[in-house]
Amino acid sequence: MNYPSSDFINLYVKDRISEEDANRQSKTVRAILERFNNQPGLILADEVGMGKTFVALAVAVSVYMNVKRPTVIMVPPNLIEKWRADFTLFRDACIGDQETRNQLYCSIAARPEELLNLLEESGERQSAIIFLKHGALSRKMGDGFIKLAIIQRAIFRRRNIDDIYLSIGKYAGELIEKKYIENRNKNIDIWRLLLDASPAKWKAILVKHQFCEPGDGEPVPKSFINELKKINSGELDNLFKHLVEKMPLRASTNTTQRLKDVRNFLNEEAVKIWKRCLVKIKLDLPLLIFDEAHHLKNSHTQLVTKLFHEPVAEEEAGMLSGQFDRMLFLTATPFQLGHHELLNVLKRFSTINWHSEYKISMTSSTYKEELEDLHKKLDMSLVFARRLDASWGNLTPRDLCINDQIYTDTMVWWNFIIANDTHMNFHVQKVISDYLTAREKLKSVEPILQKYVIRHLKPRMMLYSSKLVPRRIALPGNCILNGNRPDPLQSVGLEVTKEAMLSFLLAARLTTIQQDKRPVFAEGLASSFEAFRLTKEARIKRRQMVFIDVDDDDTGELEQVNDPVATWYLDQLDESLEHSLTSGSHHPKIKPTVDKAIDLWSKGEKVLIFCQ
Repeated sequence: MNYPSSDFINLYVKDRISEEDANRQSKTVRAILERFNNQPGLILADEVGMGKTFVALAVAVSVYMNVKRPTVIMVPPNLIEKWRADFTLFRDACIGDQETRNQLYCSIAARPEELLNLLEESGERQSAIIFLKHGALSRKMGDGFIKLAIIQRAIFRRRNIDDIYLSIGKYAGELIEKKYIENRNKNIDIWRLLLDASPAKWKAILVKHQFCEPGDGEPVPKSFINELKKINSGELDNLFKHLVEKMPLRASTNTTQRLKDVRNFLNEEAVKIWKRCLVKIKLDLPLLIFDEAHHLKNSHTQLVTKLFHEPVAEEEAGMLSGQFDRMLFLTATPFQLGHHELLNVLKRFSTINWHSEYKISMTSSTYKEELEDLHKKLDMSLVFARRLDASWGNLTPRDLCINDQIYTDTMVWWNFIIANDTHMNFHVQKVISDYLTAREKLKSVEPILQKYVIRHLKPRMMLYSSKLVPRRIALPGNCILNGNRPDPLQSVGLEVTKEAMLSFLLAARLTTIQQDKRPVFAEGLASSFEAFRLTKEARIKRRQMVFIDVDDDDTGELEQVNDPVATWYLDQLDESLEHSLTSGSHHPKIKPTVDKAIDLWSKGEKVLIFCQ
């Protein structure tokens, strides 16, 4: 089964999206849908401001109109309302057919039970897109009706429970923290009515007795009810025993405390049962779109382990494992990640539903093998890129002189030596050799990356005050002071002021005597005085005790780590900072950065400062 066309969508929006951009975005939508036929997912990595949101919405709506199952878009909480507003604009401006527009609704889910209820809607109430907040599936279950369903299941078919049943019916409002419900109609014993009925019928009971409105969601998601029925009664024994031992059978002075104890225990047990059922629920959804996907780069984070974990056993699965036919990740910063982190993001695609009717040519094992191949090639590419970086760093201004002509523009010089077979010294020959090898290794990587990453860059020239100007200008060293374009033979670094001189001299000396350690001087120069201080604090923590493995029988000895020379320098450095930190502007980069930001801001420019 092929993925659908998006021909009914026109991404041109007057005064918002130009025709040129709309054409590019439409081609991207078609490319994504086409690639979904042959691969589990891909990353859309356009630069900021190039319309990833509208591309993603076009893909989501195209898929929904084909299968009539919602697309889930996971979004950071602070961007939820922006996405909802963009969806409304997209629907009204980009969908020309009124009948199609009338079928498109979006909803927001902040908790797992809200997501399940939305997925169970059908017909006119069904959402085309569900915006799910990052972290929503990691939140503790807090719905009282679900807790009541768990209590009902815990006492199901137990013997000699008449007294406990009456006590639960009397105090259920306090146990599940919904006492306000019973206050709506005190003539009806609502909790016993619910305990006597299947949770699937609770909505009808609540509506009949005016405890809720017909338009409200189900008290307990049907998918959870089905899984709760499958729970072995032995898994509920702890809760049942606690109810028997702790529920008050008659009013007394300690009734309030006993109910509090039962409520706390119920909350703990309910969370365990909820999680156990949640990972077993099969959502069977066509598409997951994950915004800000660089948050998935670290395998050990809670977001990744709870959502995308590949299990050894079914009960260990992440909540999203095997639930989606395809995945589309959005991020503007894929190549600011190290390639190991980029690979971690790509690995999340291995958790799709490989048995979906939307089958692809590759298998799960084939995909993993392809990632392993990509991993090896990226490693090799990095090795040779570092060799090129080292040989380039060995160039001197004298190497830019050819036939008695000095090339002040390194790009002109580079183009000349690549195009001309002329005499070159060893340094230049080494640079060219390393460049050609690095380029070859990088080209071996590109075919695989191009499959899984789509990235568009903004033009290097932009229209500003009726003329074309460079979009980006690098101002290294002291060029930030006057804004002049850098001359490779003339530009120098920022001056270290006399107030900051001692700190940097101490850091430089420490770096030279510990060449195998982190470059304290360079990090402090590029960052801040605080970087010096953090270096010392980290060293103190590491100094405590270090485990040294001495043989193969899992025994070892503890060795006190203490470098007196380094400690002396760090102490002197810390003391010098007591003077320097009184004025942060003494750091050579702070005042020029602040001055440049204020100058740009005063001219009406937006300013964003990235700190190392």
